[in-house]
Amino acid sequence: MYPILFSIGKINFYSYGLFAAISVIAVYFLMYKLSKMKKLDNKDLFDKVLIVFISGLIISRISYFIVYNYQFNVWQEIFFIWNGGLTSYGGIIGGLIAFIIVFNKDSYKWLDIAAISFLLGSSIWRIGGYLSGGNPGILSDSFIAFSGRIPIVLIESLITFIALLFIYSFYKYKNIKPGILFWVIFGFYGIVRVATDYFRDYSYHIGVLRLGQIIGLIIFIISVVAFFYMILYDKNKKGRK
Repeated sequence: MYPILFSIGKINFYSYGLFAAISVIAVYFLMYKLSKMKKLDNKDLFDKVLIVFISGLIISRISYFIVYNYQFNVWQEIFFIWNGGLTSYGGIIGGLIAFIIVFNKDSYKWLDIAAISFLLGSSIWRIGGYLSGGNPGILSDSFIAFSGRIPIVLIESLITFIALLFIYSFYKYKNIKPGILFWVIFGFYGIVRVATDYFRDYSYHIGVLRLGQIIGLIIFIISVVAFFYMILYDKNKKGRK
């Protein structure tokens, strides 16, 4: 792995942090482009994206520390974020809370844009996670294995990016009710985690399922219920008219 991509003098550029920064910038530019397409007010958008990112980062790190505290020698290591160690579900929860707060009454208009941009950011950030050695895949002698392990983080990154291309094209040419695509993407993320976590090499299980698979299932179920609720609510509303 390559936790340090390169150094300039005594300054090290860590793959995890570098790709995290690239993902934030990419998310901002995609959200800006989509907001112009949908004629939304994007004033102070970068500040809002940065607040959401930092909030997600903090909750993600705290949740990782709680779940995997045995990996830390002293509690102060919680601040050594350049070594990796974040939970995506913690980041989603923290990011969503911050998103609702900073976008306030307009948050529902931005839900789909934020979800689409999340796919881009996630696919980029996953590359940094792989290079830093985080979330290693299971041991395998398969032809797709790198250094004897399934590169599941890279596979997840590729799946996410392919989904982004399809959903972006759909969103660009279709006019649908805000929130629908958010739940589609949220559910997609959940089911991808259920599938890919099977190939992750970590020992935290609850029964026969890994923690990430359980959370992925919960996310998927919530998304399906919310999606159909929105569809049925719209039909009933049109029927009453």
